[in-house]
Amino acid sequence: MLVALEEARSLLLGGGEGRSPAWCAVLGRVIAAGCAQLRRQGEHGASARALCDTIGHSMMPQRWRAALFVQCVKDLDRAGQQERACRLCEAAHTSHLDANGHLSSASVASLLESSGGGSSTEALKLGAVQLMAVRRVLKKLAVPPRRWKRPALPSLAAPREVHLRGDEVLDGGDAGRRLGWRAADGSIARGVEEYVRLHYLSGAGGTPWSKGVHLENALFLSLFALLMWDALFAPLPGAFGSSSSDAPDDLLSGCGSFASRRADIVGALLKRIESAAPDEQLDGTVPQDTPVASPRAHLSLSARLAAAHAAHYGEECIGLDWSRLDLPLLQWTATALGGRVVAAICRALADDYGGFSHGAPDLLLLADRPSAAARFVEVKGPNDRLSDSQVAWCDVLARAGADVEVAYVERCV
Repeated sequence: MLVALEEARSLLLGGGEGRSPAWCAVLGRVIAAGCAQLRRQGEHGASARALCDTIGHSMMPQRWRAALFVQCVKDLDRAGQQERACRLCEAAHTSHLDANGHLSSASVASLLESSGGGSSTEALKLGAVQLMAVRRVLKKLAVPPRRWKRPALPSLAAPREVHLRGDEVLDGGDAGRRLGWRAADGSIARGVEEYVRLHYLSGAGGTPWSKGVHLENALFLSLFALLMWDALFAPLPGAFGSSSSDAPDDLLSGCGSFASRRADIVGALLKRIESAAPDEQLDGTVPQDTPVASPRAHLSLSARLAAAHAAHYGEECIGLDWSRLDLPLLQWTATALGGRVVAAICRALADDYGGFSHGAPDLLLLADRPSAAARFVEVKGPNDRLSDSQVAWCDVLARAGADVEVAYVERCV
C-alpha cells in the first residue's frame, strides 16, 4: 500500500494537471488509503505531508479536498504540529462564519505549504460535519499559551449520558475469546449494542419500551428518500450525470449545493414535514386508508410515507433498499418522533448527505400509546468514544427536541 501511495503521489504531482477530475479522484483514494496505513504505523507526520500535497492540487475534486483537509488537520495535531493545525482550523472556522462560507485557495495553499502539483484555484468549502470536526479540533488546540483568546465557537447540544455496568462473557478465562455480555435474564447478548437493547426492553429506566431497533443509518436514509423524493428528482438542468443515476450529482458534494440549488422545493417539503397532521395510529401497522401520492399539506407523516412508497416502489433511489425496507416501522418511527425531529433529520441530509450518511445512533427505542415515546441511544463500549459524525447527529437530534442519550457500558470489576 505504501508503494502505491508513492506512485499515486508521483502521478498526481508530476503530471496530474492534464488529468481529469475523475482520474485525480482515483489517485486521491489511493493516497487516502496509503495515509491510513501510515497512521496505523504511527507516522502521522508523513500522512499529513502527503495529504497537504493532495489537497492543494488543481484537479482534485472539491469533495475529496474537503475530506482530506479534515484528516490533514488531525494528522498535524497527532504529529506534534499543533500550531500549524490550529492555524488551519482557525482559517476554516472564520471563513465559514460569513454567507459565502469558502476558504480561499490562497489561504489553503499558504497554510498547507504543499510541495507542488499545481495549486488549486477553487475555494475550499467544508460540509457541516467536516466543519464541526475542525471546530472540535480547534476547541482543543486554541488554549493558553498557544492562544490566550479562545475562539467563539458554536455550542453543541449535549445528549444525556448514562453509565451501565455489565458482565462480559469470555471463553476460557480473562484472556479468552469474547462471547458477549450477560443480559438481565441470563442470556448472552452478542455485542454491546444488543446488551443495551435488551437492558431497555427489560423495563430498566421506567419506560415500557415495546420495540428496540438497531438503527445505524438505513432508517434515516429511507425517511429522507421517501419524504424528499420531489427534491431529489427535481428536473433541474444538468442535475444527473446519466439517465440511470439514483441521485443528483450535487447531493454528495458536501458543500450544501444540493439544498441551495433547490432552496424553494426543499424548504416547502421541510415545512410540510414539520407541520404534518398528527397520526393516531402508533401500533406499528400500516393504516387501512393508505393514500395515493398527493402533495396535500394536511397529510400525516405516516400517510406521506405510504403515498411515496405506493408511487415510487421499485424505482432506483439513493438510500433505499426496497427488498429490506420496512414501511410499518418507518411509519411508526416518523409518527413517534414527530414532524419537527423528522424535518431536522431530512434537513441535515439535504445540507450534507455525505457527512450525515453515517454516524446515526445505534439504537431506536419505541413505545406504544399512551406514552408514544421514542428514544435514540448511541452505545459506547469500554474505551470507545464518539466520532465526529456521531457528535453531529446527537447535536441535530437533541436540538430538534428528540430524546437522545449516550450509553457507556463498562465491565464489572
